[in-house]
Amino acid sequence: IAADYLHLRAFPLSPEVADVVRAHERIYVIEQNRDGQMRDIFRMDFPQEAARFRSFRHYNGLPLDAQTVVEGVEEGEKE
Repeated sequence: IAADYLHLRAFPLSPEVADVVRAHERIYVIEQNRDGQMRDIFRMDFPQEAARFRSFRHYNGLPLDAQTVVEGVEEGEKE
């Protein structure tokens, strides 16, 4: 899977985040909670790109590893 990534460290979202969002066809938001709040924040900040955000949530109590992320993205690509 060819992919880029962005590790957010602070709010509000910076102009550089907007550049990344606009440069990609799909944006997977990797969440480590049940409710997917980060995707909602992205949708509020970038309403015109809202349909491009996909949330992958991992909240089973185990650490998030790369294989889990790859499997989540692959599953999302089937949709």
